[in-house]
Amino acid sequence: MFFQSSGFLSVKKGEPLFGDSMGVIEKVKLIEVTVLNDGTYHSTPVEGGECIDIQTASWNFIPKCDENSTRCSEDKKAIEICNDKSEWVSEECNSKAPICENINNKATCVVCVPNTKRCSKDGNVEACKEDGSAWEVIETCTAPKTCNENSFTCLAKGDCIGVSFENAKQYFLYPYAYSAKNEEFNLKLSLQFHKSSPKGVYDLGSSENSNFSTCGQCVLINRLDENGNIKKQFFQESGTLEVLEGDAKEDGSSGKITSAKLIEVKIDSKYNSTPVKDGECYEIQANTIWTWGEK
Repeated sequence: MFFQSSGFLSVKKGEPLFGDSMGVIEKVKLIEVTVLNDGTYHSTPVEGGECIDIQTASWNFIPKCDENSTRCSEDKKAIEICNDKSEWVSEECNSKAPICENINNKATCVVCVPNTKRCSKDGNVEACKEDGSAWEVIETCTAPKTCNENSFTCLAKGDCIGVSFENAKQYFLYPYAYSAKNEEFNLKLSLQFHKSSPKGVYDLGSSENSNFSTCGQCVLINRLDENGNIKKQFFQESGTLEVLEGDAKEDGSSGKITSAKLIEVKIDSKYNSTPVKDGECYEIQANTIWTWGEK
């Protein structure tokens, strides 16, 4: 058995640890060794052993492609086209259509990501066309309402953003905490039960439930950034929560949240929640239902 003692290895593309890669080795010297078979795989040079010199060698584990097939680059800034040598060749998107998207099974440089939304400069709600060719107005906002950047709906100052987690992916974290994520607006709903909560209706605006540090039935929304970090937090001000089956503090339950209003808060190290002056708010739409399986 021979193992490296000197030389150079250069990865030209991809990540060898995950399979798809290509690269070269140059001026590599391998010496004869023995390798322990005890799980450590420690190698020891053989005294007076043989050696092998490799001037250059290459590897290519990049999957071959079909000629003229296309795909988007990893950063979605270029189209990659398969040439007659089964190699991917990159063509950068231009400034007028800077984003690569897969449209009708073909990589295409587009103006915008199909079906996404934004607020226009004049305060209206726009959506990207299905082919990514342009933005178009889908809702005209009339004063005092203007397009809200966090919901892409027309809202006046002080209006709450309507949101639903009914079809969101749900997570059962541990016996008294559950989570669901609204992918469209990058919101995470957190339900926490800090006291026994059997079948019944619970007032989210009660004195006990008015602060995150004391709540028995707690509803929290975290607004996340693109990296999954919390940007803002919202805690219940009013509404009702109904446990339909089981005890929500134990393993598994089902229930629904009815017209809950959550206001922007700051939560300190002792879990005290303090409303943010002139902060934003969310209204969880009626009958947002959850079903939590066993842990």
